[in-house]
This record gives sequence, C-alpha cells and structure tokens, in this order.
Amino acid sequence: IVRRAMSKKKHEVMKKEREAFIFGERAEDGTVLVEGAIARGVEQSVAEEIYDDVALFSSYAFNKSHAAAYTVVAYQTAYLKCHYTREYMAALLSSVLAFGGKVTQYSAECARLGIKILPPDVNESNLNFTVSGKNIRFGMLAIKNLGAGFIKRIIELRNQKKFDSMYDFCLRMQGRDFNRRALEGLIKSGAMDSFGYNRRQMLQGLDLVVIAAEQEAERTAGGQMSLFDDIEQESGGVDIDHIMPQVPEMPLKEILNFEKESTGLYLSGHPLDSYRSFAELVGAKTTKQILEHEIKDSEKVSLVALINEVKNKSTKKGDLMAFLTVEDMYDSIVVTVFPKLHLEKRSLLNPGEIVHITGRVSETEDRPAEILCETIEPAKIIEGKINMMLDSKGAEVIIYCEDSKKRFKAPKFANFTENSEKWQKLCEFLGEKNVKAVE
Repeated sequence: IVRRAMSKKKHEVMKKEREAFIFGERAEDGTVLVEGAIARGVEQSVAEEIYDDVALFSSYAFNKSHAAAYTVVAYQTAYLKCHYTREYMAALLSSVLAFGGKVTQYSAECARLGIKILPPDVNESNLNFTVSGKNIRFGMLAIKNLGAGFIKRIIELRNQKKFDSMYDFCLRMQGRDFNRRALEGLIKSGAMDSFGYNRRQMLQGLDLVVIAAEQEAERTAGGQMSLFDDIEQESGGVDIDHIMPQVPEMPLKEILNFEKESTGLYLSGHPLDSYRSFAELVGAKTTKQILEHEIKDSEKVSLVALINEVKNKSTKKGDLMAFLTVEDMYDSIVVTVFPKLHLEKRSLLNPGEIVHITGRVSETEDRPAEILCETIEPAKIIEGKINMMLDSKGAEVIIYCEDSKKRFKAPKFANFTENSEKWQKLCEFLGEKNVKAVE
C-alpha cells in the first residue's frame, strides 16, 4: 500500500499509513494486521523519523547514479532546445512518428514556442520532420499508406525537377509503388495543395488524372492513341484544367477529419479552436495537465474536449454505462460515464461531439489517469459581443452573448466582488461597459 501511494504521490494515503507503520493496525475483531515499529522495540521518535524520510522520498526521488545520468541528458537536451530549437523539435517529432499522442503534444509545444508546423508538401517535405526557414515542415513518413520507398522516389524525382501539377506527379511517379491509396493520402493530408486545386477537386478528379497519366505513359512507350487526345496541350501531356471537376472546397470540418484520418493529426487547425474562449471562461484544464499529474487524484476537474470513441458496456444490473475516449489539443484521455448520467445524456455521447465535461480525476497504478464524469454538456462557441454579469454577493457569474442571446455560468470567475483585481481584469478584457454587477 505504501509503495503504491509513493509511486502515485498520494499524500493522504501516506499520512494514514504513518499511523499503522508506527503504532500498528488491527482489524475490527482485534486481529493484528500490522505490528508497528513500537511493538517491535523501535523508539517512537526513530520510527517517526524513518517514516517521514520515506514520505519525503515519495514526493519525487531516486538513487544518485540514476539522477546523475538524467542530469547529463537533461542538460544536453536543454542546451539543444535553447540554441537549436527548430532542429531539436524537428528531431523530437520525427522520433515519435508512431505515437500520435506524443506528436500532438510536441506540436502544441512548437505552437507555444512560435514555431509553425507546416503541412506536408510533395515538393518540400522529406521522410521526417525538417526545419524550413523559421518553421518545421511535416514529414511524409507520417502520412498513412506511404512507404519509405515511395517517398524516396518522390524526393529523387523532385530533386531532378519539381512537380508542377497533379498530372505531372502521377505521370512521373508511375511504377511499382504508385497506387490510388497513396495518392489519396497525399491529397487528404494537404501534400498536393501547392498544385493550385482544392482538395475536393483533386479527390473527385483523382481517377481521371491517374487514367490520363497511365495512358500517356503507355502511349509514350508504345506509340498508342489516348482518350484525351482532344485536350492535349501543345507542349505535350494533358491539360488537367479540362478534366478536373469545378467544385468548391469542402467545409473545414471535413478537411480536418481527412487530415486526422491520413496523418493522425489536425494540420489546418483544430476542431476546438472555436472553443478556446469558452474553455478559458469555464476554467477547463488540459489533458496534458491531468495526465502529467498536475491535478491530484479525486480532485474535481473541468475539460472541453472532442469525443473520439464511445464504448458502451452493460453493468451487472443490465444498465448501460460508457467509456469515452476524448481529446483536446494535447492528448486523449478516458472518461467514464456511469448509468444514471448515460441515460440522461446518451444522445450527446457520439464521436465528433465537442463537450464540456466535469468530473473527478481517477489515478490507478497500472494505467493513465482517467476522469469519472459527473456532468457532460455541449460546449459553446463564444462569439460576438460578450457581457459579463456578477451578482452582488459575488457568488455567481453569468456570460451573456448578445449575438446568440445565450447565457451560461462561468464558475472560474465566481467568488469575487466588484472593484476587486479579477473585476479589473475582466474590465480590461471585455471593456468596462460590458461588465456589470446585478442584484
């Protein structure tokens, strides 16, 4: 019990076990469970000193040789991150290509450092993440359905002459590794955006462009006729403008979903971008803070996140409960929804829903931290002019959005009074006319 409490830094458990260590512990029937140090002839002051040393160690400690080795690595990585920030972050991202959660975390750190992760590009990207000016270019090896051999051929051919169109790419890449799935992955990830067509056009026109390129390659090799003879350019090849469908770009939500599907990441933005203000107003924490134990076990927490996966399960009584996998801009976490709440909110428990969750952190030794859900509601987009109203006792704060005529509570800002420091900060943020005290 003590070892588990130490490993999870559960100070309340450590405090409770102190009594058992020093004075012993008995069951209700009087059976001795733990003899205790005093019963074994150890002086109380000595036992207290020993246990207090153990409790102090549990805050965070390990042996000196381990610490020395970590110090060297910590110094080296800190030096590289400070003096070669982009190169270091590019190498770090490349080292975790197989771990989507880590790539997301390090991409968020790049954003914090003011470094953009540029989308993949067939004329710019290499196998791994690389420095591109003041930013980092996404590596093509992170795109699904693309093998290393296929990518190396892209790099080899573009080094001879950059690809100038989707048709040129398909024509020159003809060969053993070239296939529709690879091309689709490149389009969905944004790696072919530089050719001047939107992604919906390229996906819908993909088959025709591939056929045109295949026929051109066959004709060049054997002097055959082409179905596209009437739209050939004088310079040779097919005028792709004539076969590319003229359709508008797909909605941003669809673009982001395709990026997530093809790379495991959102590249053109994030579905939660529009909910940043709401998350701040409700005092939401991040998955990173929870998973890195900044929030203690059993502590109440608020989270704004996207539902990725829903696993329903029947209890012994036959009631339904659910295990949600939700994500924010940093990582993903499991949220347990118990039967009563599941019954009330089951219409909301769907992949793709963006929700505001409150609950308590649950930490166990053998798996990452989770959230035991207490409330779950649709997250709100705050836009347009905002009014903030504080009741005269400072117990409740109401956000009022004039555009949508919607109101909701902002618990993060509760429990302060007019003219306090928080009041002044709100006036600076929203403008004095938009912050009011009401009865």
